[in-house]
Amino acid sequence: MKKATVYDSSSISEDETPPDDKGHIKCECGAFISHATEIINGDDSIQQGFSAKKQYRLFGKPVKTWGFKNPSNYLHVIVRVKSATVDWDNQEVLDTYPWFKGYSWSIAYCKDCRQFLGWKFIKGQQYFFGLVIKKLQGPHQEAAIWCAECNILLAKAMHLQERNVTRRKGERDSSERIAIAGVHGMRLERVSNPGEYYFLIVPVSECINYRAAGGKTSYYTWYKGYEWEIIYCSGCGNHIGWKYTNRKPSDTFYGLIRDRLGGLDSDPPELSLGPSAETEWYHEKRLALVVGNNYSSDPARRLPSCHNDADEMCKVLRSLNLPFKVTVLKDANEKDIMDVIKGWGRQTDAVVLFYFSGHGEISKDGVAQLLCHNGDKIDEDKLLLSLGKTEAAFKIYITDACRGQTAGGKSALMSMQYASQKRIAHLKELNETDRGYDMVKILSTSDGTNAYAGSNVSLSPFTQCLVDEIPVVQEIYDLCLHVQSKLSEKHNHQIAQFVFKTKKKFYFQTAKSNHSSRSSVSSEPCDRPLLSPKEYDPLIKLFEELLKGHTMQF
Repeated sequence: MKKATVYDSSSISEDETPPDDKGHIKCECGAFISHATEIINGDDSIQQGFSAKKQYRLFGKPVKTWGFKNPSNYLHVIVRVKSATVDWDNQEVLDTYPWFKGYSWSIAYCKDCRQFLGWKFIKGQQYFFGLVIKKLQGPHQEAAIWCAECNILLAKAMHLQERNVTRRKGERDSSERIAIAGVHGMRLERVSNPGEYYFLIVPVSECINYRAAGGKTSYYTWYKGYEWEIIYCSGCGNHIGWKYTNRKPSDTFYGLIRDRLGGLDSDPPELSLGPSAETEWYHEKRLALVVGNNYSSDPARRLPSCHNDADEMCKVLRSLNLPFKVTVLKDANEKDIMDVIKGWGRQTDAVVLFYFSGHGEISKDGVAQLLCHNGDKIDEDKLLLSLGKTEAAFKIYITDACRGQTAGGKSALMSMQYASQKRIAHLKELNETDRGYDMVKILSTSDGTNAYAGSNVSLSPFTQCLVDEIPVVQEIYDLCLHVQSKLSEKHNHQIAQFVFKTKKKFYFQTAKSNHSSRSSVSSEPCDRPLLSPKEYDPLIKLFEELLKGHTMQF
């Protein structure tokens, strides 16, 4: 293998690039490949295999992408650059099945991790490189995949992976080649079950906001050596695919049903570089209210670990490079909680966080509630509205509490038929202002299920997973993925639930070298779909119908 020869005087090497890392094009492993100034947006004669040509904002600038299929019908979406720091095989330059007229080609590899990156196209002394976009770092890897029914997040584009289905004798390959999120060329396989229902499968390495049911089985498995179990969306309850597990617990992936996903067929929104050097940052204020209710005076309701949960959460939040100013309440009542949040006032440039460990339930009318020390119950939407009234730049709502229904209780959707005018007013206010936006809800378990508590010398399983992940430098979506994965390993009946109503990125922990001047909230939006209450929240849709005087049928 030989390192690419540089003929163009405008080409660059890693040493010649600006020290601020602005505009770098990197391999997935982090190795420098090229620079955004080297991108070619002009047209060239196409010979064969051409699929599509589109323009997206990648690597900090508008970029023309090219889609091609090779003789094996695999789809590759590439970006062209004038020069690249890669290895390529100068002993094997081919002119068979050329994509660009008059150009021969040779395969290019990352010089560090040795993975395939694309091709070098050569015509005499002229050349350029075609880099496969899904092999590169960038905001396109952050593109979201969500449930088409309720818009809850399920995975990111970086989790996409191709898996080969085990075909039965006489079964024909009926796979499709598509560009997911516009730039991820993928081969999706079509499969059928014994009932002759057909599904196009999107394999991902990680998935959140699902619940598994029915137990594992290897009967009629589509992937040899793997057991499967059905998974449902934890937001709306729709069947979204299957979880596959090999004999090794670490070898797990998810097969999602294409027709039940959002974010696959549509072009991605305008992409940004995310939290890098050119993103504008500001030094933020961080406020947190941490509540732990052990119900010490009531033996019938006593919980052993909630004070421990609150103490550890407080310790972790105060230890971050950008620490939170934490108020801790133990065995608190509604007035205690609301007084602290109201005392924050208007905090437009701040991050505010509410954490609760204690009893919770879904009431008979379907309202999520937290149990106070004196037996009073505080509605979840009242707390959300109070957080919204701070008008903070980023709002985080975390509960480590059961969400089981009381006896004879209605679903959350049905509860709106019987909702009080005060509650409808709360939801309407959230809907008609921006107070419900830039908020993340992290719930220890899904609606209708219970959460596990710890002992008097330990933490609850959910809070333990949470405090383990908060000190790690990672975006909050990745934190949620890891918390859910670790929690399901400990208690597979407890599925943590996450709801995002923001396109901003947030980091609990920031790089230590930058913590004196860097914020954890990016001023540029990421590619996460905005879950607008007005458009997607079924409760909002329902109460709007109620306000019109319509009769709802259940």
